[in-house]
Amino acid sequence: MDKNVVCLVVDRLRASALGSYGNTSWETPDLDRLAAESLLADQALIDSPRLETIYRGYWQGLHAMQPDKAGRGGIALPAALREAGIATTLITDESAVAGQPLADAFDDRVWIDPADRAGALNAAEAIDATEMARLFATAIDSLDQQPVGDDAAPFCMWIHSRGMAGPWDAPLALRRSLVEEDDPQPPDTVDVPCRMLAGGDDTDGDDPNDYDPDELFGVVCGYAGQVMLLDQCIGALVERLRESRLDENTLLVVLGTRGFPLGEHRRIGAVDEALYSELLHVPWLMRLPDGTGATTRSASFVQPADLSATLLDWFKIDVAPRTIFGKSLLSLARGEGERVCDRACMIGDDGQRAIRTSAWYLRQPSVAGAVPIDTQACELYAKPDDRWDVNEVANRCPDVVDEMAGALAQFEQALQSDEPTEISPLSESLVSDLD
Repeated sequence: MDKNVVCLVVDRLRASALGSYGNTSWETPDLDRLAAESLLADQALIDSPRLETIYRGYWQGLHAMQPDKAGRGGIALPAALREAGIATTLITDESAVAGQPLADAFDDRVWIDPADRAGALNAAEAIDATEMARLFATAIDSLDQQPVGDDAAPFCMWIHSRGMAGPWDAPLALRRSLVEEDDPQPPDTVDVPCRMLAGGDDTDGDDPNDYDPDELFGVVCGYAGQVMLLDQCIGALVERLRESRLDENTLLVVLGTRGFPLGEHRRIGAVDEALYSELLHVPWLMRLPDGTGATTRSASFVQPADLSATLLDWFKIDVAPRTIFGKSLLSLARGEGERVCDRACMIGDDGQRAIRTSAWYLRQPSVAGAVPIDTQACELYAKPDDRWDVNEVANRCPDVVDEMAGALAQFEQALQSDEPTEISPLSESLVSDLD
């Protein structure tokens, strides 16, 4: 039988929302079960907070710092799959994805207009009445139409869900299930929150924890309700793959596009897209049909451009690489290597830049798009212990700041070259003893 792919992309799904990434505040049994059957990328980091830029990585193999020049990168994944005889389907409720120029190359495109659902301003009474469930029901119906057997043609189904960027319309019982006897009831609104927490600001000397905890608790409960809804929807999708026996030859990839701040650095939602871990760190699960890579946790840094390389590798489509970034993760699943990259680099629209290694995280806040990096403005955090970038240590480690800034500059310069350019390995001072 030919190989297939089902790729599920969920917006605003942070890695820490899943039990397999350490969450214990609410249950995600179906996602955790899937994680146990998959290669889990422990350090999947987006390279930009912009959805359009992230999709350049998914569909063109371009890093966010890489200029989009003709003939550079430009894998055009949907077109490459179609030219190889693979039937392609795009199902999404996100207009920004449906409107991507490369989306035109899909054989079938299904855009679910969110405005079609009645009662969009209120939480749904049942799971199947939610926007997310409508998307998954459409995807499952499409799977049911796929032929199974020796004569079946290979296919790639790409599902993009607005996820937690869409209305928080899960039944209220889900968010209320987290409330203890003395806890305040979470709000009933389905509006996606996007604001700074009121109170002191740690940048001006006030207490950074001086805010209303009930406000944050309500937001967390609302977010959790959507994640629990997603878990049930993914469970239904995985079960249908099993029932149809499509799982016997289908690579299933589940990942988040962007995280969602839940009070870290006083931010809730996409208030300013500051490049901190709660925004950058997303889940990435990859289940191979023969069980290869199951229960494997990879510490390799993984970024959006690696997805297109992985899918091309899965279908054995040979596309000449035009950048050294964007590596297939199948080698990690097969145990053929421990890392595909020793660093992850990120850039924001407002000039923010950041670099993560196994031992450190360096963030340069927006300084008028300064290049090279203004080391005086940088923030430095020790990894992996400082998970949420809380203890800023740049003043105590100036040499590390300079080295990290240099590694970031080298990475960005390599992306400006017209030909693939290798970068030097990181120095021992920038990596952990576990590497």
